[in-house]
This record gives sequence, structure tokens and C-alpha cells, in this order.
Amino acid sequence: PPGTGSPEPGGRRATVGPVSTVTALLARLATEVHGDVEALGARVLVEIDAGLPELGRDPRVRELLVATVQGSLEGALVVLTGRAQDDVPLPPVAGELARRLAQQGGPVTGVLRAYRLGQSVFQQELIGRIAGSGLGTTEVGDAVRALTAVAFGYVDRVSEEMVAVHQAERDGWVRRRDAARLAMVDAVLAGR
Repeated sequence: PPGTGSPEPGGRRATVGPVSTVTALLARLATEVHGDVEALGARVLVEIDAGLPELGRDPRVRELLVATVQGSLEGALVVLTGRAQDDVPLPPVAGELARRLAQQGGPVTGVLRAYRLGQSVFQQELIGRIAGSGLGTTEVGDAVRALTAVAFGYVDRVSEEMVAVHQAERDGWVRRRDAARLAMVDAVLAGR
């Protein structure tokens, strides 16, 4: 499509036409929002608490959730400044959250829903800032489309990584549980 630029090596897009204005705007807004990232994180947590109250019951899960929200917001903002998504790693604490939830038998759908709730708050914040930026209707539309693509891409990639961590931990727990049961049955059968 016109104005989207052509791919450069490494999957980045060349900034041609309106994309340069959009790219610059998103980078500027990401820098502004970064100054308010704690307040934005608090709003994300309010949404997660309303939509997934069970995540806040365990104090360690809550601690990991708060750190994951902050780390994920910071990662998404870095991507908006123009860095390739693959260059922004999953916050390490996010993997620990996924492992902890798997250990407690929590479904992976909780992790995915938390990310979707966070994405909603994140996008609403940035769309509000885009709308107030003074751009014309066409540029606002271009910026919102670009924001949506970046936010979806980031959340999609992070979600896949979280699912993989959750599943690996869940599989490990099931194997260890089954091995312990088998050892107990063997001990009973052997008369121990």
C-alpha cells in the first residue's frame, strides 16, 4: 500500500511519505508515555484485577504480575520508538510469572487475557495522545493503524513466548507428579 514503505534488511520498513510522520509521532509519544509508565501500569493492573481477580490472590503472583506489566509496557514503548520487535526480549519476570501460574495449575488463558487487557489500556492511552497531537484525520488514521500493528505484533510475540514457558513448566510438573506417583505405587507393591 502507498506510504507503508518497503522492507529493509532485518524486517524494518523504510520511512517514506506519511510513514515518516507517523513513525516520528509514535516515537515521540512513546517517549512521553515512558515518563508516565508507572501510572499507565497502575491502570493496566486495575483492568487485570477487574477481569482476572484470581491473579491477585497469591502475593508472589501479584508481585510477578506488577513487574511483568511494567516490563511489558516498557518493551512495547521501546518497539514504538522504532526498534525491531525481535530485538526487545520478553521481560525475564514474565517467564517467571508464566512458570508460577503453571505450577499452581492456572490455565494459560489467564496469561493471554492479562496481555489482551493490558494491550487495550495501552492502545487507548496512545490513541488518546494521537488524537490530541494536532494531526489531520488521514495522519491520525495512519498513526492508529501503525500503533495497532505494533501493539498487536508485540503482544502476539510475547504471548507465544509466555505460552511456551507455561507449557514447558506444566509438562515438567506433570512428569514429576507422575514419577512420584509411580514411585509410591512401586513402594506399596514392594511392601515398603
